[in-house]
Amino acid sequence: MPVIATARKLDIDVYVIGQQDAVNGSFGATVTYVAAHMDPPTPGLVDFRTGNINLNAIPLSSRNDPKYLMEIDIIFTLKASIFDKLGNAVPAIFATPTAQYGCLVLNPHGNPPHSMSVSSVSDVKIKLDDDNAEGDRPTADRTYSYGLGIVLPSQDNYFISLDPTVLKSGPH
Repeated sequence: MPVIATARKLDIDVYVIGQQDAVNGSFGATVTYVAAHMDPPTPGLVDFRTGNINLNAIPLSSRNDPKYLMEIDIIFTLKASIFDKLGNAVPAIFATPTAQYGCLVLNPHGNPPHSMSVSSVSDVKIKLDDDNAEGDRPTADRTYSYGLGIVLPSQDNYFISLDPTVLKSGPH
């Protein structure tokens, strides 16, 4: 029976911890990225401090494994603990569909990569689908940025932007 190839999968939990400034009312936040699930398992794929993803960390045997396609589905799940100046919890969600479902993807030249699609799974979950069409072209850029955006609906839709980078592997 033939093996049916599937996309590689990466689930990233995005932990945002923030506090409203008591003087000027702005919000400051720290972010940590945790690779919650990977198929195939790949240690070192996500930098927990910056959110940068290095797809070159996927072992070559997994890249060429007939069980996996070169495309990757990345699911971001927001796990926020944000508080106002009085210490009350402030709900956070990924930005609205008018803001690219909370995720804007650009290559180094400022253009959207052709092989990307972004969709909203829920208010706190976004899917970035990299079908790797660009990775098949020898002259394609191998790096692109994804900018996650979150809003605080109860704080007049206060916007917080996050900007990690993805390093794509070259053609094999």
